Amino acid sequence: MFGCSSCDFYLDILCASLPTIIRHEAHQRALASRKVCNVICSICSGNVQGFVFECGGCSFILCYFCALLPSKFTHRWDKHPFLLTYSPVENHMDEYYCEMCEREVNPKRWFYHCVDCDQSFHTGCVETFFSDLHLNVKFGDTLKVDKHSHLLSCVRCPKNNCQQPSCNSCGGLLLKDSMAFECAPCK
Repeated sequence: MFGCSSCDFYLDILCASLPTIIRHEAHQRALASRKVCNVICSICSGNVQGFVFECGGCSFILCYFCALLPSKFTHRWDKHPFLLTYSPVENHMDEYYCEMCEREVNPKRWFYHCVDCDQSFHTGCVETFFSDLHLNVKFGDTLKVDKHSHLLSCVRCPKNNCQQPSCNSCGGLLLKDSMAFECAPCK
């Protein structure tokens, strides 16, 4: 976290490191970062509280999770790369099934696809493939914050599907398996 104690302003590592304007190959115009409350991501249809990338010329909104998806990934199951696909693949417009969860993939939403092997993944199902994001993080370390009476522990966000936790500071939703600081006594 980055912070200024004299004016009581703090930013977590993710918010501090993201650019204010991006270009994304899925949209023709530049997207600007904006703080929002209860908007819907144009890609995943998730309800977003916190920050999004938004087009000033239309109603295109991209949540940070979708904006940060890698354009391709490789996996030990397949020698070819899986490419982030923004529309149905030609000659295969009807049915796609996720190799991880075995449920149908909506071809009108972003998904990963290997054209050579004709295999697909939901974007949410491949989160576990990107597990090296926190290689240098020492989970379990504690931190004392002035505005809280207990020590906070560095943890991976819970992987429960019941309710997605949100940051008590900015209100942004915490993605599964992302890094956060948690108060064990207060939850």
